[in-house]
Amino acid sequence: MKKLCSKKIMFVFIFIILVFVIVIKIMPNYNQKKEILENNKSNNYLINSNAITMMYETEAGSGEYQTTTDTSWPQEGYVFNERLSGCENGGTLSWNSETNRVIMESNTSDRCYVYFDVYYEKPRPFYEEVATWNINTETPNFTNTSCSEGCGESTVGIYKTDDDLGTSYYFRGDVENNYVLFAGFYWRIIRVNGDGTIRIIYDGSKGYLNGEEGSDREIGTTKFNSTLDDNAYVGYMYGTPNSSNYANTHANINDSTIKTIVDNWYKSNIYDKGYSSYVADAIYCNDRSIYEGVGYGTNTTSYNGDYRMNWPAYGSANPTLKCSQTNDRFSVNTRVSNVNANGDLDYPVGLISFDEVSFAGGTFMKANTEFYLSTGEWFWTMTPDELPAMTPSTFARTIVVRGTGSMTTTLFESSEFVVRPVISLKRDVQIIGDGTINNPYTVV
Repeated sequence: MKKLCSKKIMFVFIFIILVFVIVIKIMPNYNQKKEILENNKSNNYLINSNAITMMYETEAGSGEYQTTTDTSWPQEGYVFNERLSGCENGGTLSWNSETNRVIMESNTSDRCYVYFDVYYEKPRPFYEEVATWNINTETPNFTNTSCSEGCGESTVGIYKTDDDLGTSYYFRGDVENNYVLFAGFYWRIIRVNGDGTIRIIYDGSKGYLNGEEGSDREIGTTKFNSTLDDNAYVGYMYGTPNSSNYANTHANINDSTIKTIVDNWYKSNIYDKGYSSYVADAIYCNDRSIYEGVGYGTNTTSYNGDYRMNWPAYGSANPTLKCSQTNDRFSVNTRVSNVNANGDLDYPVGLISFDEVSFAGGTFMKANTEFYLSTGEWFWTMTPDELPAMTPSTFARTIVVRGTGSMTTTLFESSEFVVRPVISLKRDVQIIGDGTINNPYTVV
């Protein structure tokens, strides 16, 4: 009986010893995994350097890596390389994108090597980005202003209509995804032209919020023309004042005052600095077609821009991106995407038209400080309004955008307003970014 008890005691003792050995064997593995996982509870935790070696790529795309002494996971500037990362004893590694840290799964003690690549956004052609846009199919009411809240309607986003070259996609309202960084300046996308080129308006040397005021959002101020007492002076270029016919009055012979300023700016900031290869030829409409009158000399004349803008007087608001007269389609070449143009520009740059402002969410004599074109300053369009009958003098008027974001005509002969150049980027320019103020579409 004593021998039997002794055997049982010995058996129990041996069993306890075996359990103790197994526990001792397992505990390091458990603690190793637990230590790594528990350290993952904070973005600023320390990495167990005895279990993990972290490798950083030396520069984007190099494929070369060096060991880092960092003791926390990188929070920006790097991306986890799952293909290269691994463990000596079969443990697996994965990246938790919610907590920005690496998770290890292993059933045994292990040593792991974690690789991080320098983050690099691959450039893509602009037309590929355009193909991802959500295009609204309805037609806004252009007698209304447009913004998310407090305007006549909330038609905000990207819409479509026809221009001379095809289907154009235009931005409307207080959009926040049409920022472009090009040639060291910020721009806002007005629209994609019918041939796929991207029309943009100058917006300063930094990104501005919609409606934010800033003198940097212009290249200067000027009169449209220094002399205004003739129908000729509604032209971005003009012919012979005091002529007895329309053709001689509106021949594109002389540069307007504002065109000279725009051309000089373009030459100094785009052409001379080597950026002109990114810029496409395009049509910039100085619509001198007549609604009423004869259009020469000092004869009272209303141009069709006035008809389209002043909808309370004429009963409708019908902006258009089609320029009806070849002579008014300003361009560098006489053909733009197989459409006839005047070929009279020295450089592929112009101004925004009244119609483009209307499509963007502005309208006649209604304030809109929320939409993306509003800067708090009066600025020129290139759309003629009228040469009215006035006593004792008469002067050519052009449509302008007021500081409140509404549209009207020039009220005084001495008016000087802000100049904001407009250019068009080639459809295949390479870009990165998402079009927001902090990550603009950047031409690379």
